[in-house]
Amino acid sequence: MTTGSCTERNSAGSPLLVVIRGNSGSGKTTTAREVRRQYGARGLAVIEQDHCRRVILREHGGGGEDRVAPGFITTMARAALDGGYHVILEGILHTGQYGDHLRALLGEHPGPTACYFLDVTFDETVRRHLSREEPIPVAPETMRGWYAGQDLLGVPGEVVIPEYMGFQEVVTTILHTSGLAEASALTPCPTRCAYCAQEAADAYLPAKAVGTAPRAQHGASRDRVAATTTGGCTGPVAATGGRRHAGLGRDGHRRTGAPLHRRACRRDDRNREGAPQGDRSGVG
Repeated sequence: MTTGSCTERNSAGSPLLVVIRGNSGSGKTTTAREVRRQYGARGLAVIEQDHCRRVILREHGGGGEDRVAPGFITTMARAALDGGYHVILEGILHTGQYGDHLRALLGEHPGPTACYFLDVTFDETVRRHLSREEPIPVAPETMRGWYAGQDLLGVPGEVVIPEYMGFQEVVTTILHTSGLAEASALTPCPTRCAYCAQEAADAYLPAKAVGTAPRAQHGASRDRVAATTTGGCTGPVAATGGRRHAGLGRDGHRRTGAPLHRRACRRDDRNREGAPQGDRSGVG
């Protein structure tokens, strides 16, 4: 491994900028996501080249200087850094198209920076590509056309990670040599976020208390919303402000319990009305 380290600058409290590059199939995206998972806290943004270019912009790769993706992606990274986010920017990010943009981004950032290149042979990239749970429908011949060897940026402290390093070793190396392992979150969420403070408070409450007493601190307005969105149903689901009834948990992710709750409410309504459970036709 070509050793290097995080480039330090005189910028106390500035967010970290980490760039992870490599050829298709080298493990960039999986590595970046695992680094964020192990970082754990909020305040770390992962910007994926493929998602920005293919999904957000729907722009083909390659091309000339009129391509939007290079400027778009580095502008997104700058905005996140300006907002206090530590940033991981990952992708193939060929130097021919992205080099000038990346060097400018790294050079202008007042905080610490770290740059990594996952150096994996072509045959190994094909093997890793085929072992994915959902491989991209692309032939090895096409991948060979994308392969650019050791396509380095040539910036100070750039680290070349060889393919013989295991996945967890790569993740640990990036976490510690970049400084992310010791970096605290700097963003408003979680440092000044009421929801994050409530989540932290809930984590210290006994299991039986979570979902009852803390919810009451959010005020009567939430109770009114709960009564409206749950159709008058009561209990733990109603106390969440209707999110569970809508299929969403406290973190905004979809949950599977909502349909069961709706069926339970309908059964309760029929019981209160005295409707026969075995006869739903309305015929006596």
